[in-house]
Amino acid sequence: MDNTNIAGRRKRILFTPTLGFAHVTRSLMLAKELAGDFDVRVSLSREFVSLAEELQIDTQPVDLAVIDYEKFARGEPMFETEEIIEQYASVYGAVMDEYKPDCVVSSMPLAVRIPIQSRGIPHVTIFDACNHPKFGLSDELPPEQLQQRMVQVREMFARFNAVAKRHNASEGDSLRAFFTADFNLIPDLPTLFPIDELPEGFVFMGPVTWKGADKPLDPTVVVDPDKPLVYVSMGSSGNREHMKMIAKQLRDSPYQVVITTGGVIEACELQSYERPGFYVRDFLAGDKVMALSKETVVICHGGIGTVYQALEHEVRGILVMPAHWQHKRIGNRLAEIGLGKLLTETDLSRVVEYADELQTTPKGSASFDIKTGFQTYVGAPLGKEIISGFMSSL
Repeated sequence: MDNTNIAGRRKRILFTPTLGFAHVTRSLMLAKELAGDFDVRVSLSREFVSLAEELQIDTQPVDLAVIDYEKFARGEPMFETEEIIEQYASVYGAVMDEYKPDCVVSSMPLAVRIPIQSRGIPHVTIFDACNHPKFGLSDELPPEQLQQRMVQVREMFARFNAVAKRHNASEGDSLRAFFTADFNLIPDLPTLFPIDELPEGFVFMGPVTWKGADKPLDPTVVVDPDKPLVYVSMGSSGNREHMKMIAKQLRDSPYQVVITTGGVIEACELQSYERPGFYVRDFLAGDKVMALSKETVVICHGGIGTVYQALEHEVRGILVMPAHWQHKRIGNRLAEIGLGKLLTETDLSRVVEYADELQTTPKGSASFDIKTGFQTYVGAPLGKEIISGFMSSL
């Protein structure tokens, strides 16, 4: 495969992930996979540069505030002014002008699609299956809330289109126009999110879970692999009071427990719940924690990165306390295929009971289907193959 462009240099791929942990980490894993065959650079805010340094990936820091993209999932206004969109379009445009990429790989493009289109750069995006129209909002939001959401979406469209027009980029009139690209990689398993007929230009590559540098786990966290473990992680969008309630219930349980608080709450606020076999830390590598026991149950907010790590490690089951509708959608799918349970706030007093149920309930056929899915849709290696094919066609 010829990876040089008409100027005779190696083709360049610029990654411009949305500035959120899950989007950044899967982009970094994919960039690492491609770095041997292409010149690769990842554009990141400074909060995430250390993650790229772990993998020794070339980065371009951008001076942009991290946007809370989950505002959209929570039904709150996002990119509230044209000035914010203009700033993002201009900053990313300058990065493209300096690096001169042959292709841009985005994740939830929105603002970055404007400079990509205005420069005519081939564009690949990472598109979550749960955003496909098949998995709509009408069954998850009451009519008045759905109507309010649609008003917010139209207002956001108008702001994006005003900026796009100034940059000579195409305007959009649907979520698909703002979330998709020339080619779209789906980082999911069809078993979890089955889509009967994929539109042209969409392909499943499988989950891309975070595996940073091979750093040893905190040696003070000691878990007996033959005894059940409950691992609790609420990402960055969970609820601090929920974490306190879960910790309180687990303190008096027979389970080994590891809680990572992330940005939801300071670890010191939960350390009063610690006992022998119960550990609270700000951050630990989730995949390493899940692998500590042969009988792990995961309690999480439904973030897709944590869910796929849990499925990859064949945990006993996943309890989902959702932060918003997208997490609820994921929790519902896990419950439908028998690999988890969706919780409500009133269920939190019974998390030990639900963990017991997951420990004792035999896994159904979905567990085998998920395992087979991971073998077929291998994530970053398949993504590399697909992107390389796309680059060859340019």
